[in-house]
Amino acid sequence: MEFSQFISNVSDFRRGQGLRYSFESLMWVIFLSICCGYTSSRCISAFCKSEEEFFTKTFSWKHGIPSYGIIHYFLKGLNSENMCVAFNRWMQSSFGEMNGKLVSGDGQGLGSTL
Repeated sequence: MEFSQFISNVSDFRRGQGLRYSFESLMWVIFLSICCGYTSSRCISAFCKSEEEFFTKTFSWKHGIPSYGIIHYFLKGLNSENMCVAFNRWMQSSFGEMNGKLVSGDGQGLGSTL
C-alpha cells in the first residue's frame, strides 16, 4: 500500500466548501515535515515557507502555501484514533507480520563494538 492509499483511509473532517488545499496535499506536507524533524504547527509552517517553490509546484497550489492557522486547524481536527488505525493498517500491508523477525536497537547498541 502506498502513502496515498494510507491517506485515503483517513477521513477528511473539513467541509467541502471553499477548500484551497486538498486533504492529500496537506497530509503530504505534514508527513514530509515530520520526516525532516519539524513536529509543531509553527515549525511545519516554517518548513512550508522554506520549501514554498517545491510545494507550490508539486501540488499546483494557486494561493501559495498554507498559513500557520490552516496547518494548526488541520492538525487539531485530525482524528487520532482514525489515524492510528489507518497507519497500522498501512504498516501491516507494507511489512506484513514481522513477529520474531526484527531486532530492536538504539544508537548506543548499534554503535557499540560488540
